[in-house]
Amino acid sequence: MVELNKAARNERRKLTATFINGLGIAILAIGFFTPAFQFFGGLANPNLSQLVIVVVCILLAFALHLLARYQLRGIEE
Repeated sequence: MVELNKAARNERRKLTATFINGLGIAILAIGFFTPAFQFFGGLANPNLSQLVIVVVCILLAFALHLLARYQLRGIEE
């Protein structure tokens, strides 16, 4: 296997962190913003299971964001 130089390793870490953070944004958009727009637009009335899904999506998106930030800790100077 080819040994990567420091700049390449840093870029790989940043790319991974960006991907993880993007997943968090997608989960937040689907699990929070979509039901919120439906509710405020009068298209749906939330029930308990939908509210649980919204809370889980918010927590999962936040956890993925924290994981992305943790990934960036490995950047070398």
